[in-house]
Amino acid sequence: MMLNGKSLVSSLGTLSPIVKVAHRHQKKLPPTVDAAIAALPDTFPEFCKQVTLMTEGGLAPFSLVPWQLDFSSLILERLANQKASLSVMKSRQIGNTLLLLLIELWLCAHCPRFKVLVLDRTERDAHEHARELRIIIKQMGIELVTDNLSLLQFDNGAQMIFRSADPSTCGRGLRSVNIVHIEEQGHQPNLEETLTVTDALRNNAPNSKVILVGTPNGKQMYYYSLLKSIISEAEITRTVEGIRAETIEPYQQFTKNGVDFAFLINWRAMPWLAEKKDPGFLEEKRRSGVITETGILVEYELEFSESESAVFSPVLVRSAEVDLEPIRQSPHTGEIWYEEPDQNVVYYVGGDPNGGSLTSGDAAALVILRQEGDILSPAYIYRKKSGTSSAHVSRWADAIQAFSPLETRVESNNTGLTWIEQLAALCPSQSIEASKTTESTRPQLITLLTLALEREHLKIPKDSHISKELLSFVVNANGKPEAAQGANDDVLFALMHALKASGYKYFGSKK
Repeated sequence: MMLNGKSLVSSLGTLSPIVKVAHRHQKKLPPTVDAAIAALPDTFPEFCKQVTLMTEGGLAPFSLVPWQLDFSSLILERLANQKASLSVMKSRQIGNTLLLLLIELWLCAHCPRFKVLVLDRTERDAHEHARELRIIIKQMGIELVTDNLSLLQFDNGAQMIFRSADPSTCGRGLRSVNIVHIEEQGHQPNLEETLTVTDALRNNAPNSKVILVGTPNGKQMYYYSLLKSIISEAEITRTVEGIRAETIEPYQQFTKNGVDFAFLINWRAMPWLAEKKDPGFLEEKRRSGVITETGILVEYELEFSESESAVFSPVLVRSAEVDLEPIRQSPHTGEIWYEEPDQNVVYYVGGDPNGGSLTSGDAAALVILRQEGDILSPAYIYRKKSGTSSAHVSRWADAIQAFSPLETRVESNNTGLTWIEQLAALCPSQSIEASKTTESTRPQLITLLTLALEREHLKIPKDSHISKELLSFVVNANGKPEAAQGANDDVLFALMHALKASGYKYFGSKK
């Protein structure tokens, strides 16, 4: 249920101000440490104002808006002496991650040996938070004993640790933590296992907290079951619809027991976004051309899909997109050329022929990847639904001969073996390998592609077949990963086979 049956934004005027955290020193700290703490502002809101943000009007101090005041007050005051969990589902661009990092920085500055564990989908993403915080720490003149992207250690022994949410490594070497902060909770494939690890760490710390943050995904993921343990599904729907209709406040807080909380925070809670006119905020997003209507609903309007969960995070897909324009393309032949073949470049090919027949509703797809260092990107894409298998094979053979790849892997299910035999006859000098997708190998292919995206080793053209199919690839109601209803995955599987041909799993991780 909603706390007190109403939005807390309206009652902010009656809240006591956020007071400075009392020094809970167990022993006398060096005078330089006490002096550094004394130099900080006396209240958390004033502390935040020392941080400057780039806005449309230029640099401005980070002044907390009403919902941010309430949220920080909950953590720093009302729950200060209690164990608690907070699950935040929010729109992008509302400053929630920065707010949490500043709350954690404030606590580390004032509480000796305080320990914060910040987890994100990948180590690279976690390190981005550390990088942002290091700039702020330097601006504030706070001293660090250890200063790297995995660990920020303060003079008073407090620590902020930044890691991947991988349950096999996230808790390594740690005995206890005071705050576990998990980003992108809706896109964490192993969230339940990660929480099992971090809950054990929290058991050893008094008044510890776990704070999960993210944008919505489908309703099958573990994060959604956590949300439903506090808010009923009907209440979630009513709240989201009410926020969109602007009949209720865009910041909503829920609790059942006073220690486990859930939040729904919409972009309208940020005054400068809500006040945008001609165009409004969402219209501005639509006109940008970098996000689909589905993306807007999920990432800004708190839309939870009924029964499907996205396999590939929209965050990863967007970060992999680059401005790569075709040099030529033909709807008639189904070909998109991103470059001319270059004998000095290494290429790999993947093909998905399953739908390449007159009776199939799918399409025949071929992807040719170029490799430059550790970076892979499409050089050529073929996707065509109509036509005979021999016509598709002939077109494939022409492309393979032109690019002369190191290896070609083609799906061998259904008619695939026949296609492979025909390709081998037409391309006698080329290595054509069978690549069979089964219930056991499909997850391996998906993992391979996910790793390439997470490590930033794969670059894809904006608004291409690849990006569209990545965003519409979901886990269905039966738990099987496939294209959403009305979408395709032909090019996606051709891409996966090309990745397999490249031996991608042997690439080194991006540092």
